[in-house]
Amino acid sequence: MLDESGSVYIAGRALPANNFFPLTPGAFMGVGTGFASKLSADGSRLLYSTRLPGAATQITVIAEDHLLVSGATSTDFYDQVPTTPDSPSPCSDVGVHQYLLELNSAATGRIYGTYLNSAVTTDGIHVWSVSQDPNKILDRTLVHPSLEPSITCVANSATFYSGAVAPGELISIFGPGIGPDQPASLQLDASGKVGTELGGMKVYINGVAAPLTYVSINQINAVVPFEVAVWADTYVTVLKNGAVLPEIKIPVASASPGFFKWPWGATVIVNQSGTVNSPSSPAPVGSIVTLYGTGAGLMRTPIATGSVGDGTTLPVLAASAALGPCDSGQGFFGMGSCPIAVNYFGDAPTLVQGVVALNLQISNFSSVPNQDTFLTISFGGYRPNQVIQVWVK
Repeated sequence: MLDESGSVYIAGRALPANNFFPLTPGAFMGVGTGFASKLSADGSRLLYSTRLPGAATQITVIAEDHLLVSGATSTDFYDQVPTTPDSPSPCSDVGVHQYLLELNSAATGRIYGTYLNSAVTTDGIHVWSVSQDPNKILDRTLVHPSLEPSITCVANSATFYSGAVAPGELISIFGPGIGPDQPASLQLDASGKVGTELGGMKVYINGVAAPLTYVSINQINAVVPFEVAVWADTYVTVLKNGAVLPEIKIPVASASPGFFKWPWGATVIVNQSGTVNSPSSPAPVGSIVTLYGTGAGLMRTPIATGSVGDGTTLPVLAASAALGPCDSGQGFFGMGSCPIAVNYFGDAPTLVQGVVALNLQISNFSSVPNQDTFLTISFGGYRPNQVIQVWVK
């Protein structure tokens, strides 16, 4: 499509493992199965190019040269949509989902992002979707609807996937106007634990006060108390300056693992040298890489909710990992993953209990030529619902 100046916009689907896809400096996303690009009117210059969290199906240029993109994520690669906390659907479960993103004029950041449900098209102001009313065909809603203060969803803070919560898991509670106007970050109480009151906010999970690590007008980050392990379900209740918001019910699981990501979508992996794992800074074979996650469940030594890790407590569920594709002894390349050593899986020192560190040794690995490499990680049978790419040399 063209804008008023004649600039050309192109969007669609791109191979997720194609490292040769052209990205402009500061691109909004560096990974994903979709893309959006802008060319000069004569086609001689690439003005911007960014990945998207799934194939783009429709693009519209709106005010201030912002690009409104709608599309669908890929279940094969668990594309995560970088939603905004004030949106009507900031969380998702695993699977194919429609999304809507508003990118700034340089495609270096998003103004707005949400998951969609049964959307058909957008005119830049409204979204048209298949109606659930048997007397209607389509429903029309504003791209930026006005919403009353309420909890829209609760998700793993590392992945923003919703679903069952685990003891000790860091969760993000989303909803318009649920928190204070001024953001605030965690504070330690007199006992050295993360406090349960912050910025006039309190969160109770089945009546147990949850440690709060961050509060803002549309998002609250909390730690699921380890005490919830005895229940099959739990209720999340938010108190704002003493006023109770409508609570929501969520199931409890032994584990609900996820690993933290960078804003551009890649999993945070730190090389043994202290550098961030990336195409320009791969991990040497034989070295150790570190990932940080949450949702690993109970620890072997009972610990107090809100306490800070010291590198000595280990989860009840052991971790295993494999790297692939590799020569797994099945007779040809590309059909398997090779197990790799777990050097440490336990609490992350100096961080609140519930955040875990995982040290993996990149060894016993024979890569498929010209293939990207991916980690497969399991906590006692529970696997994170995300693709974890690692660069190895």
